[in-house]
Amino acid sequence: MVIAQQELREGVARILHHQHIAADYADDPYAAMGELSRRPLVYRTVVLSLQGIYHEELKILPAIKRRYPHIEVYLAHTDGRHGAMAEAMRLGADGIVSEDGIHRTATSPAPVQRQTVIPPPATSIVESPAKLDLSNSEPLLTADELRALLEDEPAYPPAVGGEK
Repeated sequence: MVIAQQELREGVARILHHQHIAADYADDPYAAMGELSRRPLVYRTVVLSLQGIYHEELKILPAIKRRYPHIEVYLAHTDGRHGAMAEAMRLGADGIVSEDGIHRTATSPAPVQRQTVIPPPATSIVESPAKLDLSNSEPLLTADELRALLEDEPAYPPAVGGEK
């Protein structure tokens, strides 16, 4: 899954296509986390574009690593985002996707099952990228559940009558 705005997807899609990796897309980390929660075994790799993401949204990295240890997280569009890239690497990113390919930087070895290559779909992912359409579905998670999922802190109801 590639988490990037529409205009940033083409370069990443081209690199993944050369590696024979098919991809789905999400515009933001919240839609991506919803899709991962709905179908966790479908995905093996997440590519997170650092352009157009808020620093606070980097919390998606440890949330993915904790809940879906079979998924590797790679960073894209890192130029000029050195602070965000360093923070993402500290939070568990496995590598970088750049114009010259996919570069694994994590110290732990990738599981053997990840070395299987998925053939690309019949149509080129560059020409017709898949888009998550969640407009007609009801919310998978409430805002509090999503916040708790990303922060890994339970959402408690407000204290009644000033009790703590």
